[in-house]
Amino acid sequence: MIKQIHSTLLIILLLGLTSCERKEKPIAPYDRGGIVANQVGIIENNAYTNQVYFNLANNTEVKTVNRTIWDLSFNTKTNEIRLNSSNFITVINTEDTNFSAITSSAPPTDYDHSNGNEDSVALKGMFTSQGVTKHVFVVDRGQNPIPIGSVPNPAPYQRGTKKVQLLEVSESNYLIKYANLSGSNENTLSIPRDTTQNFIYFSFDNTGSIVSVEPPKQSWDLIFTRYTTVAKLISTQETKDYLVTGVLINKWQGVKGVKVNNKSYEQITIDDLANYSLTDSLDVIGYDWKLFDDVQDSYSINPSRSYLIQDQQGFYYKLRFTDFYNNQGERGYSSFEFQKL
Repeated sequence: MIKQIHSTLLIILLLGLTSCERKEKPIAPYDRGGIVANQVGIIENNAYTNQVYFNLANNTEVKTVNRTIWDLSFNTKTNEIRLNSSNFITVINTEDTNFSAITSSAPPTDYDHSNGNEDSVALKGMFTSQGVTKHVFVVDRGQNPIPIGSVPNPAPYQRGTKKVQLLEVSESNYLIKYANLSGSNENTLSIPRDTTQNFIYFSFDNTGSIVSVEPPKQSWDLIFTRYTTVAKLISTQETKDYLVTGVLINKWQGVKGVKVNNKSYEQITIDDLANYSLTDSLDVIGYDWKLFDDVQDSYSINPSRSYLIQDQQGFYYKLRFTDFYNNQGERGYSSFEFQKL
């Protein structure tokens, strides 16, 4: 009888404790929305002139800049200086530290590889593990935008040649010297590291200056732009250094991606992420979502190409391009659609 009373009290106590437990609130399913479409154009004055920074989560153009307003960019975290490959800028390392002695050089041919890897940056010879080499580099500033459909005398579009030397580097700034090859217009400038941006941008124009280019580093995921890479011509299958139009990613803030060639865009789901390794290669989206016929001088969309993209917030998207022409038949307008997975 006493055992039965104890058992009954134990059951009542357990029921009471159970009834007092806080019930878990159900997690509301995340609204991923539907397919989003947009079109980004980089054309101005009938030329590939602009660079457009784009945010995936908001489906908005964050900032548009003229690609000719800058020449060099200075990494705010690591010791690294990059070229503006959208202007076809090339350099050559003279390996000489006597700034005044450099008045000519062999033709500059080195440029930053479009994959964005640090070991593929043309100015990496400015640095050592301990500091700077003080090597003088000759910089061919490339060319201004040439009107579409014209084959003019290229001379008026050439941006000229400079020489530049990195004098010092610290946790707070870079110090550079630069001038015309003749030695005229010689200046020095301190480039501060503003860590709200991935890079600080510099122009050789006039006496040289820091210019506003990139928006705050956490505000954008993609940049629609021209850039230099090795491309293949359809007519001859020849590969050459070429200025292409495409999309680069904000790899410095964790944006990644991968090309999907073996599955239709409609069939791609979140489960497909298990079958791919995303990369932070700067040109993982690149330019070859379109096909250029250099005989007909026309573009078509690669129908088998889609992408999986991870934005800097960690969300995944599937994305594909649908056109490179606007409603008026003008090229340079990238139409695309994407959907959060």
